[in-house]
Amino acid sequence: MASAGKAPSLSPQGGFVWSSGEDSSVPPAFGRMLASGEREFLSTTGFSQRSYPPVIVVLHPPADATPSLPSLKVDALEGGLHRIRLDIRDWETSDETRQLLITSLMLREYYGDQSPVAGSRVPQFPPWVTRGMALLCFPPQEMVGIPSGYLNGGAPPTLEDFLIERPPERSSPSLCALYDAMSSLLLKAGLMSAEGQAAFRNWIGQDDPNQPDRLPGRWVSGWAMKPVERRWLLLMAGSSRAGEEGIKLQSVADSLKAYDEAMAEGVSAGATLSTLARDKKGGAYSLGKLAERLDALRLRANPMILPLLDRTLILLGRAPKLPEKKITAEETNLKDLRQAILKQSDAISAYLDWYEAAKLPVRSGVFDKFLRIREDVIKKGPIGRHVDAVETRGW
Repeated sequence: MASAGKAPSLSPQGGFVWSSGEDSSVPPAFGRMLASGEREFLSTTGFSQRSYPPVIVVLHPPADATPSLPSLKVDALEGGLHRIRLDIRDWETSDETRQLLITSLMLREYYGDQSPVAGSRVPQFPPWVTRGMALLCFPPQEMVGIPSGYLNGGAPPTLEDFLIERPPERSSPSLCALYDAMSSLLLKAGLMSAEGQAAFRNWIGQDDPNQPDRLPGRWVSGWAMKPVERRWLLLMAGSSRAGEEGIKLQSVADSLKAYDEAMAEGVSAGATLSTLARDKKGGAYSLGKLAERLDALRLRANPMILPLLDRTLILLGRAPKLPEKKITAEETNLKDLRQAILKQSDAISAYLDWYEAAKLPVRSGVFDKFLRIREDVIKKGPIGRHVDAVETRGW
């Protein structure tokens, strides 16, 4: 840890110790996040509080341009102990960082109070375990609804296929969110019982100096695959129903509203994409967060606004390298494209309404009350009713 930093802080369970790499205070929210994640990890897995060396978390300033951040290292210390160090940027709470925090806790349990054997490999836990556990220990505000077409007769996913599936890259937030959600429910299906927790702890095990190459497999060996798969499918079905509203296709108006909200929150008042692109401290981070939000919107947005989303995402990616005039011109083009999409949507809606009302052979019933021919009702007075009675009796 950097000597200029503040005094390090230790988490309540002793799993993390953190400090700032510069003479600045660590945000309290970061410490609370570490403490909460550690507490959930112990509760979910059944591990007990240990006196093992804590994971050292060093927070670097946001302006640090080190390309390797975040990074995780394992070293052997004198005296037969290990040192697990995680370097991240100050205040960074990305999905990758949360995954590394969970990986570091699992490595802490793996090494225990032992030092890594010289020349041995650092265990690589399966991505579905670390990413799923990160979602369980650091849950988002809104969970992702998992599509479950198998409830309507489709073929259900299988564990064999999921375990060999290559995890999506972090550059695809929507696919990552779906993969992480499925992974977290798979872990939950296996960790539901005390026996499942014990099998998981035994699977992680501890480093054995006599077997330096012993590494965890891609499946928790103590879990029976078929029962876990059944519980996994049931959990995903429940998640799909809970998040059903979140995966419905949006209308053009709703999609444009979500787009406008994302742009307004991503580019604060008084700022533009040009000023963010020129901001050396936090501009790239803000542009990246905005791109992640628009990429997530793309998964559920109406297809008509996809050209607008794609052009905006391209601009966000190229903005740091473009001159200010080109950024401003492209922003104007995006506004024109938005208006053109809205105008085209209104024209399509008007045409479809006319087509259903006048041309569609089998109507939906939406326009029936307008198309129904009104029958004129003849109102009769006393004389008319008397004449009708005479005609009924006959002359």
